[in-house]
Amino acid sequence: MEINEKLYMTHTDLIHNLQMSVEHSEGKYQGALKKTLQREKLNDLGLIRSNLNEKGETFNYIKENFEELAKIHAVKTKVKSYKDAEKALKEVDLRNILGVKVELKEVFTTDLFLTYKEEAQQELYINYTKDGYRMFWKRRKLSYKLSGQAETFEFSLNLIDLYQLTHDDKKYYEIMEALCNMFKIEAKKEIKFANAQKIKNADNLIALKNIEKYPNLSKLISKNLIVLKELNDKTMDYSLTVDKSYKGETVFYAPIRGFAKELKELVKQATEDGTEAESLSASTITRLFQLYRILGLIELVEMENVPQILLTSAPKTNKLHVEPVYYIVPQYNSAFLEKAEKIAKKLNKGGFKIADIQYETIKKILGEKIADKAYAHVADRMETEKKINEHNIELEKQGREKKLYGKTKRAKTIEEKKKAEANGTDCQDTVMPF
Repeated sequence: MEINEKLYMTHTDLIHNLQMSVEHSEGKYQGALKKTLQREKLNDLGLIRSNLNEKGETFNYIKENFEELAKIHAVKTKVKSYKDAEKALKEVDLRNILGVKVELKEVFTTDLFLTYKEEAQQELYINYTKDGYRMFWKRRKLSYKLSGQAETFEFSLNLIDLYQLTHDDKKYYEIMEALCNMFKIEAKKEIKFANAQKIKNADNLIALKNIEKYPNLSKLISKNLIVLKELNDKTMDYSLTVDKSYKGETVFYAPIRGFAKELKELVKQATEDGTEAESLSASTITRLFQLYRILGLIELVEMENVPQILLTSAPKTNKLHVEPVYYIVPQYNSAFLEKAEKIAKKLNKGGFKIADIQYETIKKILGEKIADKAYAHVADRMETEKKINEHNIELEKQGREKKLYGKTKRAKTIEEKKKAEANGTDCQDTVMPF
């Protein structure tokens, strides 16, 4: 298959170019490139997809025959969770899905993936590992350890990865639901949970559409209702799985600045469709999030209650914004909204304005108990900063460098970033060019 090299860059092209850049660079820029070439960043489906040959015979064979092949090689079992279903699916021999007649570890070639221009063929093999059946293909020097030392490893895919690559992009729970149906794996608990979350989301959006039934609540949230609607929809963007839930609700990650960027794009789309919408700043969204928490419309999940699987896969944050924030959205039934209406009534009666939202205001209107709960995360952060400041006093007495935290750390980082940009050496936020 001929590829116009000027218009197309495969995964292997990208890696080759990055390797060459590492060899011909030095200092901070080389360090950033080496970080880019770390294993966990390279063995990524988003990048591997750039090698996928969607016009090849193998791709079309898998696409057209996957369901039939799944019936033939059905697992036929019952599981408690999608994690258990993953284990069952990884026991399916990938040779049967790819339609190749080879022994385990026997090298074969396929047109499923494009190859780097200097390589004659793409060599792959299938092996059974402690993680089930996986398809491997070898490469030369690819990645760098955190120490900066080069390491060689093999890319590999399992059945779930292969399905995700060869079918339309779907969310994790949708992929698992489809695969479980095809391979006859019963995961009733997971399906029940996902369906309940879908129904809750639909019901909540209907409730928000009719929020004028609750005049005091409507007065506080109607103007920027798009924010609350988007928070509800955000729960559907995450894995609707039991192991990523708390109190029976989906836990989701919503850092303010990232959410503000997403919302800006939504506002842009709404404006193009002729809908009136106002772009909101990060500070305004911060105040709205706090208001929603006070009203009970969203609930912050304390770090000790965040599912471990979410913590290990949390999006990486830069040096300026390092505090992860996780939420759940409750069911907006009539009893719940009546309770929120009573709180809203007290706020309105007390002359509350969103621009003036702060601990003392909430304490004065709603009482110390509600204020303490709403601002618990702020108090924790202030206590941490107090302890660091006390420690810094001791470090200063010893003539040692102080530990930066909070506003001081942020100011220092911004200063370093500006200097780096002025010197043309800013590579801290280097991203892979794909």
